Amino acid sequence: AMVLTLFVPVVGSLLGGRGPDEENEEAWTEWAAKESLYGLAAPIPFVRDVVPIATKKATGDRSYGYRFTPVAGMGESIERVAGDVHKLSEGDETTRATRNMIEMLGYMNGLTPTPFSGQMAATAQFLVDWSSGEVEPAGAGEVWEGVRSGRITE
Repeated sequence: AMVLTLFVPVVGSLLGGRGPDEENEEAWTEWAAKESLYGLAAPIPFVRDVVPIATKKATGDRSYGYRFTPVAGMGESIERVAGDVHKLSEGDETTRATRNMIEMLGYMNGLTPTPFSGQMAATAQFLVDWSSGEVEPAGAGEVWEGVRSGRITE
């Protein structure tokens, strides 16, 4: 039980490229403690969803918010695509039109699970940005980061 709740979340985050901040010496201990806390909350419905978001927000880390149901995400994605259509009709630049469209289609078709369509959207947006010259990866590591996360951290 200890391995599943304390060790697996840490290894999973490392494999997913979500390791600790390398500039902070105490980051490993703090980061591993947070990841283990997430593992302890994992078996409890709703708590497993809210604990990582609240902990990240409370410690100043990047948080992506919480949606109780994917239906809320579908409404948000429709809103973003409508905004992109408006920007394009006005001749303005869009920053995430590709990603927004793929996410909306993923929510609406019912065939593609939304996390998968979200990953497809992030990867596609990175590839569009890279091909248009908006981002320029400095090597294979940055290309992998862009494909995996949709952006390159600076």
